[in-house]
Amino acid sequence: MSKSVTPPPDGGTPSADHDSRFTVGLIYDVFQVLERHGYQRPVDENDRNRATGRSAAALLRLVRAFEGITEDGAL
Repeated sequence: MSKSVTPPPDGGTPSADHDSRFTVGLIYDVFQVLERHGYQRPVDENDRNRATGRSAAALLRLVRAFEGITEDGAL
C-alpha cells in the first residue's frame, strides 16, 4: 500500500503537518467506530468541542505511534 505523504519543504521527515492522510475524514471515521462500540460523546456543546479537540490530538499521537514515529519525528 502506498502512502500519500507530502514531504516537508526542507526535505526532512514527513510529519502530520504535511501528511495528507490525517484529515477530518479520518477523525470522523474513528469517531464513528467508537460510537458503534458504544462510546458516547458529551451532550453539552462546550464539553463536546473540548472532547473533540482532545480526541483529535490523541488520534494524532496514535497514528504517529502506530507508524513508529517518536515525539521528535524520528522513526
